[in-house]
Amino acid sequence: IFHDPIHGPMELHPLCVSIIDTPHFQRLRNLKQLGACYKVFSGASHNRFEHSLGVCHLAGMLVQNLRTRQPELDISNTDVLCVMVAGLCHDLGHGPLSHMFDGCFIPRIRPGFEWTHEKGSIKMLQHLIEQSQAVKDQLERYEISGTDILFIKEIIDGPQVKRSLEIRFVFSFFSFLHFQGDKGYEGREREKQFLYEIVANKRNGIDVDKMDYFARDCHHLGIPNPFDHLRYMKFARVLKVEDHREICLRDKEVKSMYDMFYTRLSLHRQAYSHKTNRIIEEMLIEALLAANDHIKFKGKNNKMLKMSEAIDDMEAYSKITDSVFELIKLDQRSGIEGLAKAQEILHKVECRQLYKYIGQTNPIAKNMIDGEAIPKIQKDIAEVMTEQELGHPRLSPDSYVVQLVRFDFGMKEKNPIDQVNFFTKANPDTPIHISKNEVSFLLPDCFQEVSIRVYCTSSDPNDLKVATECFEKWIEGLKKAQETLHKVECSQSL
Repeated sequence: IFHDPIHGPMELHPLCVSIIDTPHFQRLRNLKQLGACYKVFSGASHNRFEHSLGVCHLAGMLVQNLRTRQPELDISNTDVLCVMVAGLCHDLGHGPLSHMFDGCFIPRIRPGFEWTHEKGSIKMLQHLIEQSQAVKDQLERYEISGTDILFIKEIIDGPQVKRSLEIRFVFSFFSFLHFQGDKGYEGREREKQFLYEIVANKRNGIDVDKMDYFARDCHHLGIPNPFDHLRYMKFARVLKVEDHREICLRDKEVKSMYDMFYTRLSLHRQAYSHKTNRIIEEMLIEALLAANDHIKFKGKNNKMLKMSEAIDDMEAYSKITDSVFELIKLDQRSGIEGLAKAQEILHKVECRQLYKYIGQTNPIAKNMIDGEAIPKIQKDIAEVMTEQELGHPRLSPDSYVVQLVRFDFGMKEKNPIDQVNFFTKANPDTPIHISKNEVSFLLPDCFQEVSIRVYCTSSDPNDLKVATECFEKWIEGLKKAQETLHKVECSQSL
């Protein structure tokens, strides 16, 4: 039994406990849940470890509730256990700074390489199983087959479509792996596809992962959390929708669902995308990039690997946590340019000598900007100096850090509630859609906004004055471009 500040006493299955008691899982104790947020919000000291336990607990609660209220779903003990294990292991693949590692560090150091923490999670789970005899024994004791292992991996990372049809058995005692299901899922038959929506809901984003981190992050950040996940579980029901089954919700809970997604938006506005948090993350990523060639970890066959290479070798990756920043700081080697640069950046972060915030645009049209435009924006802002005769040779495009700041309900420009089916008290077995206008006229028409945020790497007052003037002049040009685009769109609609 684990006592949790969010959920209270949590009793977990022996198989889950055997997974927890491995170095691969204990590693999560040293990965901050919110990365650099801890350097802005002093209470945000929680880690991926306790979040993973919480998701496991909530996954078990939800699947057991569905099983008790709807025995016709034929949810087995093995189904329950697999869903709990998936919840427990869904974040095993996170690296230092959590989402910044797979979202920023890897794309910059290995452009074009497809890597997500979900892919890392299933690779780490496989490595954990291979390395732990205790886990193997528990898998055998509870008759977890090769199909079940596949099911767990699919819950975490979706269909494993790229794997070979000749699947090697994880253990000799595993039963023959059969192929079934639809939409690429093979771990469970079509009638049980709803089980994939419990931990990581790719249909509409309503899942126990969010339910735990909403409650946990709000608790540690000091932000109110209006969403009641226990009430959600009481009103969840599995219904047949067209040719499949999915988790639906009582119609009177539709406003609570909008509240849930607004909570997500609030967390991003107030914490995750806080201007100071984002620039600290940027500086820490720059430190990792600078130190990448000089900090190595022992992998398979004693091979020493860089951080950027360790994602290909779980033996090495299992050794990488937030402690990498301490390794960089304490490294005594001299004369290594990249390492010295990384240490200088970390010193600046510790002394709060951060890149200076210049400003942020108002929300801009979604078809005017994307991530690939950032280098051009840096160049355009720098060129304003010449155009406006603000000549200042010390400021170049590299003097600016440009960030896209996105806010949405979790599905970019889409309304996630459009992907949710509901039912009424009078007709509990009939799924229905509830449109936004049936709920309230106060709900948004647009579900995504994008702004551009700019920082300057110099702390010189004259540099900052010029940088601010350049940014303001650039914004004037952006506004004119938006007005022109709006006129074109209006003329095309006539």
